[in-house]
Amino acid sequence: MRCTIFSPFHQQINKKHKQTMNDTNNDTPLLPSTSENKKEKKSKGASSFQTGLNMLNELEGQGLLGLPYAASIVGVVPASVSLVLVGAFAAFTGYLINGCMYDSTDTNKRTRVSSSYADLARRTFGSSGERFCTLVQMTNLSFVGVVYLVLMGNALHNVYSVLDDDMNDRRLWIAISTLAAFPTVHLGGYKKISLLSFIGLVSIISIFVVGVYFSSKELSDHGNASFPKFKWINLPQTISIFLFAFSAHGIFPDLEDSMSDPSQFSKVVAGVFTTNIALKAVFTFLGALAYGEATGQILTENFSSSGVRSAVNVLIAVNTVMSFPLPLIPVFNAIRKYRNSENSTIQNFFVRSLIVILCGSVAVGVPNFGTAMGLMGSITLPFLTFIFPGLFYVRLHGSELSMMMKFLCWFVIMFGVIGAVLGLFSNIYSIVN
Repeated sequence: MRCTIFSPFHQQINKKHKQTMNDTNNDTPLLPSTSENKKEKKSKGASSFQTGLNMLNELEGQGLLGLPYAASIVGVVPASVSLVLVGAFAAFTGYLINGCMYDSTDTNKRTRVSSSYADLARRTFGSSGERFCTLVQMTNLSFVGVVYLVLMGNALHNVYSVLDDDMNDRRLWIAISTLAAFPTVHLGGYKKISLLSFIGLVSIISIFVVGVYFSSKELSDHGNASFPKFKWINLPQTISIFLFAFSAHGIFPDLEDSMSDPSQFSKVVAGVFTTNIALKAVFTFLGALAYGEATGQILTENFSSSGVRSAVNVLIAVNTVMSFPLPLIPVFNAIRKYRNSENSTIQNFFVRSLIVILCGSVAVGVPNFGTAMGLMGSITLPFLTFIFPGLFYVRLHGSELSMMMKFLCWFVIMFGVIGAVLGLFSNIYSIVN
């Protein structure tokens, strides 16, 4: 028999405990905050280099292949301005997200109080805002998985056709791609899949080198290609495609939370985005100048050698399957916390498998890479990349911000709102016509 001793000291402890519980119950988060574990040992977290690989692989991924096409429909000058603006704004909001993870903008005194998009939304807008932001984030990240499967299936279709019907053959390869990507989501968190990111990054670098080589050769042999007459209606579509290629903000909080030293995240963002903008500019404008208005939605369509086209399509498939788990990890984490199944291996396996099957089903039903990329860049991405980060930062740190910083935040927010409306209209117009 265990004996319990009551004393004035114990009564005081119990009183304080009850008061604490009452205070906590007044504002229960929709998704449990991972910041509660901030005191846990982080020695096993991802290094800055590993985090940079994961981020660069996500940013320097499939969207790269559609950038020359995006530039070709508006011309070099409008595309140059758009590319720099979108890239710079995306880097700026990446910095804002990092700042929102803390209770102050003072790097010497601040304390880390959030580690996910859900945390930020709850602190900024309460439980209702958290639900909306979480819905947008999870929808966006899941749709990224859909786009990856569509691209992978189309790449394999371009290598070898099994069925005579073109569209059904694409759907078949998308289904096969879903099966190939299935094991990657069961490997674990960001640190464990950093090797996949490295392999995927090697693949995309190879694609980059081949694209630059063939574009340079085409320019050398035939000079600059002609562009169609500029139309304002195409500009929002171009910006939407650029945004798809520069946005991975939905996973930024989780990437930072996975680091052994989260204080280095802002430096990782700066280094990765600087590299990313430079690489994308080279690839985009060499391809657009080389092929002009004949530029395909995926640049590999313009390569003259069938052997090279097949080899590059295989690399695209490899890069895609290696990148596939990256955007889905926050989705898995959110569902696991909501279901309170942190240690349930069977439940986690079932949920991850179900999400992959759902992504594959949607991808089979919408086997069009260009359409998916443009629509995604005009619906969910403006919220996650421009609107939410700006609103979070102003609402959480407004009293500490200068007028210039407030102006920049609101400028980026309005850029996202206007871009979303015009981009959606432009993409629908392009589909209809």
